[in-house]
Amino acid sequence: MTVESTKNDHEEERNTRWLIFMAFVLIASPLYQIFDLTPAYLDLFQSGALQNLLNSNSELFDPITAIFAIGEISLNFLLFAGWILLIALFFRKDKRFPTAFSGFLVLVVIITIADAVIAKILTGEGEIFSAEINFALLKTFITAALTIPYMYKSNLRGIYFVKS
Repeated sequence: MTVESTKNDHEEERNTRWLIFMAFVLIASPLYQIFDLTPAYLDLFQSGALQNLLNSNSELFDPITAIFAIGEISLNFLLFAGWILLIALFFRKDKRFPTAFSGFLVLVVIITIADAVIAKILTGEGEIFSAEINFALLKTFITAALTIPYMYKSNLRGIYFVKS
């Protein structure tokens, strides 16, 4: 076995581990989103809180907060759809995946910060960067730090993501 073939084998093994890691991240992220948000959304609908915000006869009537809640639900649904699209691009070996994934992570950071700022403006309660928001941002930054540089510096883009 030559030094060159050993080097190629090591690089191929590293690429395989990275692809497995990426598949895990892509599959775990929408599942985490489902398990994290579903209980809150179910409670919002089952308790009648959203209906009270929209009902002009209710003491809790607040159309702006209701619109924010509906917007947040819609946005989270779109983010979920984005994860599904990324999964499809990844498993199709689509050459657009690295750019789409990087852009999506940036979008998640922007949306997370905007959501926190808007919630603070509407409610006036709590901190903009609460523990929950900080955790979501940290998770996104770690994912980006572990995946994006390798995606762009390795030869994996030219080998694996080749289909249009």
